[in-house]
Amino acid sequence: ILRDHSDRFHAERLVREGEARQHAIADMALDCIIGMDAEGRIIDFNPAAERTFGWRYIDVYGRQLSECLLPPEQRMAHESGLRRYLAHGESRMLGRRIEVEAMSADGRRFPVELAVVATRLDGKPFFVAYLRDISEARKARLAIEQSAAELGAVLELSPDGYIVFGADQRCSRLNAAGAALTGLLPEATLGLGLGSVDRRLQDASGLTGAWPGLTSLVDGDHGELRFARPRPAIVRYAYRVLPGSDGAILGSALQLRDITRQTELDRMKSEFLATAAHELRTPLTTIHGFIELLLTRDFDSHTRLDLLTTMQRDSARLVAMLSDLLDLARIE
Repeated sequence: ILRDHSDRFHAERLVREGEARQHAIADMALDCIIGMDAEGRIIDFNPAAERTFGWRYIDVYGRQLSECLLPPEQRMAHESGLRRYLAHGESRMLGRRIEVEAMSADGRRFPVELAVVATRLDGKPFFVAYLRDISEARKARLAIEQSAAELGAVLELSPDGYIVFGADQRCSRLNAAGAALTGLLPEATLGLGLGSVDRRLQDASGLTGAWPGLTSLVDGDHGELRFARPRPAIVRYAYRVLPGSDGAILGSALQLRDITRQTELDRMKSEFLATAAHELRTPLTTIHGFIELLLTRDFDSHTRLDLLTTMQRDSARLVAMLSDLLDLARIE
């Protein structure tokens, strides 16, 4: 009896090719792929797992996963979780992407991102773990968080007001000085777009001056405004766009500096200098005139003494005023 087995041979060849492809994919994967049976033993351990953990496949095959790859304090929880799943089908880890701590062959601990899926192999439960070492990613994240915290502290301690917007043009920060200067409430401002913040800023502060509006500002714009509320103030503003390293815009920031006192001091200084100039001119004019008289005319001794005495007195006034000006310059 002759039978045609070509279909069966073809199917078996497809299965073998599929298995070969799966092994090739696992071997070339950049992430660790680890297979574990229902007894918690390691069955599969791809090259990425060998590089990450420092174990060779032949050294871990058949050994308990918890013993080889987990810190001691996590092993009991892993084993009890496996028993609970086998008994009741319950697991808090399956189908989720979580961050846990793993341990390499030399005892080094490092964070990994882990996802576990469960299947059945030859009728028995089988588990596949996909994980990657996130040590560098966590360092980068912590560095970013630290930089953000430092920037936040600097902004909160700054005497200048800052309104910061993210890449989505929504307010991401309003520091204490900015809230005090503008009258804006942080809890009512954060998350608002440029246009909404602009309207609230104008309503809260009653600003006047050459203000183009937040939505019309471009990088480098600056100028002066007058606020009527919550207290009268002269404010200098500057607007900057925050570029990323790749050229993308990360956000923008509006700096507000209260220059009311500085403006008043400048006005007082100008008035003082005008007064000082007048006070200096008067004795100088007198001295100059008396010197010219003494050089061009003959006077008796009494008149000459009187002229010289007046010149000495005015000279003393000049010295005193110049000393005051020098003291003012040193104070500034």
